[in-house]
Amino acid sequence: MFSNGGDVFFVSGSHGLVKLDVSERKSVETTWRDALRWITSGGDTLNLRENHSLENTEKYGARNQASPTDLETALDATRGSSRKLAVFRDLIFLGTDKGLSAFTPSGTLFQEYTKSNSGLSGDHITALASDENQLWIGTFNGLSRLTISDFGNFSRTEEAPLQDVLDFSEDSNGDIWVATYNGLLRYSPGSESIKDARSVLPTLEIVDDRIMAVSSAFGSLWIGTRRSGLTIFDTGNNSPILSDLVFDDDFAVASIAQIDSNRTLIGSYSHGLFLLSRVDDSRIALQSSQLLNEPILGIFPVEFGVLAIGGSKIFAVQPEEMDVVELSLTKGGKPNNMILTAVSQVSPESFLIGTQSHGMLIASIKSLQSTATLREVMPEILQFASAIYAIEKDDSGRFWIATSNGLFLYSSDLRFLRRYSRANHLQADNFNFGASLRSTDGTLYFGSNLGFTKITPSLATAPPQESRLYLNKINAGAQRFRGSQRLLRTETITLTHKDRFLTLNFSTRDLTNVDTTRYRHKLEGFDDDWVDIGNRGSATYTNLPAGSYVFKAQALNASGVWSPEGVSIGVTVKPAPWRTWWAYTLYGLFVLAIVYLMLRVYRERMLKEQAEKQADEMQRIADQFADEVQDQMDFQRVLADSMHRYNKELLAWANVCIRRSAEYAHGDASALQSGIEYRLRVLDLVQDALYYRGEQLYLDPHAFVSKLFTLAAERHPALNQRLTAINDATNELLPASQAIPIAVIVGELFENSLSHSFAASQGPCYLRIALTMPSVNEVQLEIQDNGVGIPAGLSFEAAEFAGFAIVADAALAARGALTIGSDRKSVLGQFLLAEKPKKKDQRP
Repeated sequence: MFSNGGDVFFVSGSHGLVKLDVSERKSVETTWRDALRWITSGGDTLNLRENHSLENTEKYGARNQASPTDLETALDATRGSSRKLAVFRDLIFLGTDKGLSAFTPSGTLFQEYTKSNSGLSGDHITALASDENQLWIGTFNGLSRLTISDFGNFSRTEEAPLQDVLDFSEDSNGDIWVATYNGLLRYSPGSESIKDARSVLPTLEIVDDRIMAVSSAFGSLWIGTRRSGLTIFDTGNNSPILSDLVFDDDFAVASIAQIDSNRTLIGSYSHGLFLLSRVDDSRIALQSSQLLNEPILGIFPVEFGVLAIGGSKIFAVQPEEMDVVELSLTKGGKPNNMILTAVSQVSPESFLIGTQSHGMLIASIKSLQSTATLREVMPEILQFASAIYAIEKDDSGRFWIATSNGLFLYSSDLRFLRRYSRANHLQADNFNFGASLRSTDGTLYFGSNLGFTKITPSLATAPPQESRLYLNKINAGAQRFRGSQRLLRTETITLTHKDRFLTLNFSTRDLTNVDTTRYRHKLEGFDDDWVDIGNRGSATYTNLPAGSYVFKAQALNASGVWSPEGVSIGVTVKPAPWRTWWAYTLYGLFVLAIVYLMLRVYRERMLKEQAEKQADEMQRIADQFADEVQDQMDFQRVLADSMHRYNKELLAWANVCIRRSAEYAHGDASALQSGIEYRLRVLDLVQDALYYRGEQLYLDPHAFVSKLFTLAAERHPALNQRLTAINDATNELLPASQAIPIAVIVGELFENSLSHSFAASQGPCYLRIALTMPSVNEVQLEIQDNGVGIPAGLSFEAAEFAGFAIVADAALAARGALTIGSDRKSVLGQFLLAEKPKKKDQRP
């Protein structure tokens, strides 16, 4: 049954064709020719520029390319066979056992569809049905759909099918030159005709029909081949243009870019980058120069010049001097090692860069000398494809990106808009590298191995349709949920401890995009993230722990849009009886009782053990205390003996000091008292610097000299304000028996310097005491100041003062000798030890 949209229907049956008039409520027998004349009486209103495309097409038939015939002839040829008629978009579609034919209202054949040249599921048409947007076609092999496409797909010329479109170029007439792997073609957008270049330019000679690149500019046609280099043809004079570039059998031209009317860049992945320049205005000869000896895959014009890519490298060519600079690219702090395929400028310093296997990158190139950091963008592409083959920017600033699996559309601010695929009537999903063009009128062209697709961006504005997802079936252990009515009443699936598995089946119920639809699901409370399962619309969970979950699923359609709502259903897993709260309560009480009994036994045992340990410890402490008391008594005895012995020695030196002081006092009681007090104080300092080690006492010279400096600050406060005292005495311990007389010498010479050397001076002064040990049995003493010095004629052997006499006695007791320096401002002494000194860390 079919109609032209009014009240009249035509019904086909086994006994012929019947015309039904609903308004007049009558029916009459008629013929196919009468029905055809009635349907087409409205005239030819067909818009031939619409693109009619079958879903899931493998090859597309070319419009207006079928053998010349008309609808009446087709009806006569199919008399007696199964025939189906339908009207769709002012076209009459006739379905037979030979396929589907479309006719204009005047009866002229417009296009033919068969299984071999389109996505038709079979050649034997069993049913046709149409609505405003689509024509449904039934065959013995399944269901197909014909819709209006946003794209113009071209798969053949007037002579043969198209194969592997690799490049485009627009000439000054608006025609598009198409480079393919089986020759050069010219497409005329006005007539939509495709012709071989040899039929357009009869004198054109191309040695290799495997055309890789084409460029039409300034009245010349540049043709790059797979192995035979470059052909340059003057389209005005219909004659070739010669150049001095020598082409061998492996000279592969990958890209051609016109700098201006006199200069052209040629990129070759076998020979590098060349510049061809006109020698004069005769347009006869071109001179070549090699700019770069690196494989070049593509050349892309940008604002500051040209960018050329080769492998993982990118080169900038400045048009003024034609200097070539390799740009430094890094990703993640490491040099770039990804194969680059396409470049498009986003802003003056920002560039989109396509890769062979890592999707889309963006680089900021502030200067040719700076390092450009790459980062990944457009993650939606990686959900379908990893290879970027071409990037074009339309007049609205949107980016069209051809990949190995679809055509992606992004806004000017790089926001994802949608994905186009064969489900959206593209010629093919897999495009060819570098095969793209934006013509002067804004039309976009993309090439594939099946031909090329023409896009008018302003017309391709249909928003992507979201995929509505349905739950079809749920297997929850022994429970079965099937069908939407039952599911609508089921908001939560409840599982018992005996239900070991849960399987949920879901789909979009979109039969036109079964292979391209992808699903993902997540069980909230169990899955950390979405689980991508491809086009398999099911999810299975086994042995779920008890708890409450929410199962969610989403679908990603061919347009690259995830369904925002998807499906959602609650899942509750009840615990086993032995895992319920009251069971765990009983477990807890039982454990507490056991723990209580164990703690009680443990406590009694520990109290007993602790009492025994305390008794043993008290006995041990008592024994240890007794031993320590005995050791301390022994130590005190030895210490008392040692201190008594050295106190006797200090007392003896005190007597020496008193005797010598009285001997040289000459009746001056005040001088006698002052001298005795100072010398006794020095002996007190010696006693403070003594350390006990073993059964012996040792003196720390450095500590003694420090105490001596402190005493000087008390006795001579005015002098101390301008005195710099330097303590260079050693830290090694000296035996007290010999260290005491050395200390007496130091004390006497120190006091002599403070009392006499600086009396006439008011400026800064210093005094240095150095006590060193050149060897283990030798001690050297040096006392030096910057005072007036020891008067000439004074010596320690013929002492005239108590201090010098005491020094002489002490030097003799210390087994040494003293000498006065030649400048009379220093005293040097050298002493021999009868006992090895002790290190400072050996002090008690």
